[in-house]
Amino acid sequence: MNRRVCLTDEQQAIVHHDEGAARVFAVAGSGKTTAMVHRIHRLVQNGVFAPERILAASFSRGTVNDLQSALHQWDECRSVKPQTLHSLSYQVIRQAQARGYLPIVQQPIAPTQVDQQLYRQVLREARAQNVYFKQELDDLDQEDFLSYVSGCKGKLHYADLTPIRFPIDAPHRYIAQAAEPPVEPSLAWYLDLYRLFEEIRHQHGWLSFDDMLMTGWELLVRYPDLLHFFQQRFDCVIVDEFQDVNRAQFAILDLLIRPHGNYMVVGDDDQTIYEWRGAEVRFILKEFDRYRPVTYTITDNFRCQASQIALANAVICHNRNRYNKALSLTQGFDGRTQIHQAIGPEQLGQNIAKQVNGFLAAGVQPSDIAVLVRVYAQTPYIEQHLIQSTIPYWGSELVPFYRRPETLNFLAFAHLAQFEAQQALEQTATKLDVMAWEEAWNRVKLTPPLRYLSKELKEQIRNWVLYRHLPLSQVLLLIQAEVAQSRTIHKLTTLSQWLVSASQAALAQTVLKALDTSLGYCDYLRHHSGFKETGQGKAAGIDALINYAGGKGTLSEFLQHLVQLEQQSEHHTHNPSQCIRLTTIHQSKGLEWPIVIVPHCNQGIIPFGEKLTHEELEEERRLLYVALTRSQRELHLHFLQEQPVSQFLQEANATDILEKINRLQTCLSHDPTNWQAREAVDILQTMLTLGLERYFDRWWNVDWQRKQTIANTLQSFFAAAHHHQLLTLMKLEPAHIAIWQKIAPLQLDEQNQQCDFPGLEHWKQSYQPKP
Repeated sequence: MNRRVCLTDEQQAIVHHDEGAARVFAVAGSGKTTAMVHRIHRLVQNGVFAPERILAASFSRGTVNDLQSALHQWDECRSVKPQTLHSLSYQVIRQAQARGYLPIVQQPIAPTQVDQQLYRQVLREARAQNVYFKQELDDLDQEDFLSYVSGCKGKLHYADLTPIRFPIDAPHRYIAQAAEPPVEPSLAWYLDLYRLFEEIRHQHGWLSFDDMLMTGWELLVRYPDLLHFFQQRFDCVIVDEFQDVNRAQFAILDLLIRPHGNYMVVGDDDQTIYEWRGAEVRFILKEFDRYRPVTYTITDNFRCQASQIALANAVICHNRNRYNKALSLTQGFDGRTQIHQAIGPEQLGQNIAKQVNGFLAAGVQPSDIAVLVRVYAQTPYIEQHLIQSTIPYWGSELVPFYRRPETLNFLAFAHLAQFEAQQALEQTATKLDVMAWEEAWNRVKLTPPLRYLSKELKEQIRNWVLYRHLPLSQVLLLIQAEVAQSRTIHKLTTLSQWLVSASQAALAQTVLKALDTSLGYCDYLRHHSGFKETGQGKAAGIDALINYAGGKGTLSEFLQHLVQLEQQSEHHTHNPSQCIRLTTIHQSKGLEWPIVIVPHCNQGIIPFGEKLTHEELEEERRLLYVALTRSQRELHLHFLQEQPVSQFLQEANATDILEKINRLQTCLSHDPTNWQAREAVDILQTMLTLGLERYFDRWWNVDWQRKQTIANTLQSFFAAAHHHQLLTLMKLEPAHIAIWQKIAPLQLDEQNQQCDFPGLEHWKQSYQPKP
């Protein structure tokens, strides 16, 4: 049975678009999928396009599934087959293979696993070739390098353009470019490793997930008959989540729609937060202008309450590189948005755990609560207090702070010192002790300054400690004169000796600060990632760990505390339906919860980093906007008192905005016949300032009698203020009363009779008319 949906006027405008290019700016929570599927249904039902000749596409598999599920409510739309752009590209590849343009290779693994498989082979080959960056491979961050490769391919940046033979007259053949190394100079060798990566991939004939797009575009450009085949398959193309497309996806779509130009894209430039993987706001804002589209907006938000709508609008309006629009309220004034402050990070963690406990005690389901962080470095105190309060939590990509690789590598030095301290006390090392030492040594030898020692020397040190039972600091002292890196060994010897004594006596925070200073570990992390944010995030995680160690005793006691914390956590359920969500803002996009908590709304976290460019600041502001628009009922923003509040909240005048919403909510709950002039002024000013006219005109859900009483009361007040020449003093003008005149207009003679209003005396006394 078909479902009948009451579409808004904005949605109906989109549904009734027939042919030609169109661009839809759809704000968060706006029901854009509803508009899309109803447009497709109308196009099919009216015979504008055959269902099998409509391409409905998106980057996300989840979005595609939603489209398909919604379209299946109509039998005539079942032959519309929504698909991801990767799936479409794979079809191009299969067709090219059938035509002999590309060899048919039976991959032993799925495309999503190709990169990991190739990565291992490439490292072996690089070492076998004795490449100049061979030593760097020992502690190469796999995720970081593969992200660099993925970013290059998404932007159509080739490791080597020489073998690619584009026809001279091929459209947009100059889009393909030669890849460049990462911005970080110390990682310039990534480009050479990328070249080797592609060389081995081509030898196998394998295609990764990212290669589907890159290769699909390349084939369409190189073979006109292949391009013509796919251009003839579709008469209409509709793309959802267009703000997330990268250069490769944009270029493929550009080729496909050329014969007909029936091209509608739907997205929200204010939610472009995946620029690190190739998405760019200019695709929907500027580059789509080439099609001379009709532009539509969907502004009604069916998710958030008034306070979240008002705050999100006040934040995002400060971005200059955006389409001018605002979220429109539909859900009313229930719920709340609150800003909380804490003296320090530990109190912040305590406050969040206490707040969550309160919600759970009130009957809120754990899965209805989300804590959204900008970076995972924010989580140590939050995790500690959630664990100690027996509140289970999870995140699809969350690794507990005490198990993150950079944390384990850093603390490995402390574990080595503990082992040596046991040796000094002549305690017999158990098999578990030896295994723990080996694990710590394998981590330590990959970090500065040990990473610069030869492989043979590292193995020699290991054997002397484990089989000759010599303390590590003594081994380092013995070999100091025998090796070329004597300065490095001397530094390590001094550090090791100090750590052994300090681990038992000195405070953990003091020791870890000194360890970081001696190793230059945070600085190393900042400059050892292909993406600035990745390195900064890991360094921030170590800074947070050092801060977290404060007040937790000696280094040995702190390490034991981490063990206990992990043991406590193991007793928690990991069933997502029984856990609160602890995840990043990036991971939260497209999701919603009744209750959302955003910690550390401070400068340096939101926005993250220092000395950001204008473009980086705008992306950070979009991230906060996404976080603010995830809540269905309650939004709680926490900040540290000792640090500056986020510039985004300051420039939005967040406290003032929320006070205005609260006053408006309070006024509307009171009997309008008892309103004073101050309340009437608040309502009229706030409604227009925050753009709430559409809500009161279309979505305001109160009985007609009350609606008429409020509208008439406000008009009576306005008439009285006008009569006494007080409108200028009150900063009111006809635009403030227009919506109320539309809702329930007063008769002219009724307005003329209203020459006074309760509370006007105060305003009269403040106003002295000119003679």
